[in-house]
Amino acid sequence: KRDGLYLGIMEPEAINTILELAHIQRQNQKVYTEYNKKSLKAHLKAADRLGVKKCAIIGEDELKAGEIWVKDLGTKEERRIAIDQFN
Repeated sequence: KRDGLYLGIMEPEAINTILELAHIQRQNQKVYTEYNKKSLKAHLKAADRLGVKKCAIIGEDELKAGEIWVKDLGTKEERRIAIDQFN
């Protein structure tokens, strides 16, 4: 059974946002955080290897829009949501 959350960045400017989200999310679940800039494919591969339920990434477009890209690795559903609505 998949469990936990993987948070990653595709832009160095997103580090502070990811740190804040990780701090909040760790109160409710296991959180793996990747602070190094990687491609989306590399992030998804790492998240899959860790067996997490959700992979959440902030790239350039998401950063500009104040959003985060989230993929449920169980259902394969993908969506972009406002960072302040992320839970």
